[in-house]
Amino acid sequence: MINKILIIQIIAALTFTSIAVSAQSILSTPHFLKAKQEAAEREVNMLVHFTASWSNPCSKMFGKTYRNEHIRQILMEELVFTLVDIDDFDGYVLAQHYNIQNLPTLVLFTPDGRVLRSQRGFMNEEELAEFLNMEIDWEGEILASSKENESPGLMERINDSPENSQQESKTSPETEIEISSSTPSISAKDFYSIQLGAFSQKSNAEQMINNFDKAIADKLLVLSEENASGKRYLLLGGKFQSRIEAERFLTTLRNQGKDGFIKKIDNQSNS
Repeated sequence: MINKILIIQIIAALTFTSIAVSAQSILSTPHFLKAKQEAAEREVNMLVHFTASWSNPCSKMFGKTYRNEHIRQILMEELVFTLVDIDDFDGYVLAQHYNIQNLPTLVLFTPDGRVLRSQRGFMNEEELAEFLNMEIDWEGEILASSKENESPGLMERINDSPENSQQESKTSPETEIEISSSTPSISAKDFYSIQLGAFSQKSNAEQMINNFDKAIADKLLVLSEENASGKRYLLLGGKFQSRIEAERFLTTLRNQGKDGFIKKIDNQSNS
């Protein structure tokens, strides 16, 4: 009886290992900009899957849709495939730029970077195959443009250093709401600030502060935010009573090669 149990455990372990290796081979994708460059060089379309660790529909696609052999063959041979984690700084900027509102959102690009088609929500193997088949008319959603996201320099933050950017799976956010002890505390009054990033883990937001010189870093703060998708941590630059003051600080940041966008903080909703 013990031997039978041991055999079952070994088989289960081998099966799990096989699945893990299979998933890793399909999900080890290049950074967005490297994928874009590869698509241009190979003259093939690029499929971008916007995702996050907390998205159940995404997990379902990783566990089922992307395991299909036909889908895997398409992704590896006929186009360039990449994942964009919106909880990474680069991923958040890209999600803002392409106005991603739901997860998953899949976007198919031409080799020269134009959006061909996009679709929100879970897709099974058949639906994804149809989505990727350019001979089939697709009646999916069209990505809406956002005037706020068209401000100059928004994409510069990722265009300058794609090789330094990493797309890694994140664990669930921490449960407690905290402000970085090394940064200014937040009063109950609303204010304007510069959003420099959004992260699923507070430690990642705090680590980002090290990329700024001391004069700027002293003005940075970390604020937790609740939304329909859960909790995330915002890296903010400065606290300003007017939008004009925030715009001046944003100009200072851009002169130092950094970027972000102006955000009005309703602190009562985050307290």
